[in-house]
Amino acid sequence: MNARTEIKIDGVQHKIDPSQTLKVRDIFLLGDKPENDLENYELIRVMPNSEDVLFSASRKPDAKLSDDVPVKDGYDFEIKRVSFSIVVNAKKEPWNSVRISYEEVIVLAFGTYKDDENVTYVVNYFNGINDKEGSLTKGREVEIRNEISFTATVNDKS
Repeated sequence: MNARTEIKIDGVQHKIDPSQTLKVRDIFLLGDKPENDLENYELIRVMPNSEDVLFSASRKPDAKLSDDVPVKDGYDFEIKRVSFSIVVNAKKEPWNSVRISYEEVIVLAFGTYKDDENVTYVVNYFNGINDKEGSLTKGREVEIRNEISFTATVNDKS
């Protein structure tokens, strides 16, 4: 008889081979998360009086999708979308991805993005990963962390 370890992922029971080593990526995939978007989720082991964050770009930036996950019978895992607070032109904004593009910052700053040769945007950021600062240009993106700040300006020559 082959005994199985039972775990829950977002309330759904899963039976796994106890000799199998699971990675963070494996648990996300068992939880039906899209493989090309895994970095935008958090993996949390829920315990009776606390939680153990196993993977989170916003709360545990050193964790990797390839990290082993200790699994025992009865473990309960929860998967949540990441949530950051960023600042755009001095206004706090929620953001649910580990990256943000030039165009997305402009939409947050001005409500819309016009791809027009008469319109020029300048996007700068500071308080980024490792306290980096810099600028974004059309088609580029930057990895974010909580409280990264952006300034965006527009010049319309039309």
